[in-house]
Amino acid sequence: MQQGRADRASHASLTIASAGLSRIWQKALGPNPDLTQEEFAQWTLIRRSAFLSGEDSYLQHKAGLLDEASWESYVAGVQFYMASPGMRAMWKVSSRQFGADFREFVDDILAKVPITCPADSYVAWQEQLRSQTRPATER
Repeated sequence: MQQGRADRASHASLTIASAGLSRIWQKALGPNPDLTQEEFAQWTLIRRSAFLSGEDSYLQHKAGLLDEASWESYVAGVQFYMASPGMRAMWKVSSRQFGADFREFVDDILAKVPITCPADSYVAWQEQLRSQTRPATER
């Protein structure tokens, strides 16, 4: 199960990495998402794919098919991404497409995880890169 889940998530990440979709991803998660109707349709489908994958992980765990380590990894990802206003808004718009138990699970996370604008991962990566390349005496 975990291998299938990892393959599904990896494939989705690589698909979103394409130039057009990664731009939509960045815009929708940013502090001022200004999406055209076409971009919104793409964002909707990107998120639907992720929410379907999430519901599958939830149902696998509920059926005893996904171990605790895999489940904890999934939950950590949900908590990370659902802190984003763009992600939360899309969940609110589309949550009726999913089963009641999964909706309750995600809504519970929304109630517990504070809303934060996503950190600029690029800037954080650059800072980490600089700290890793400085001589040990400067760290």
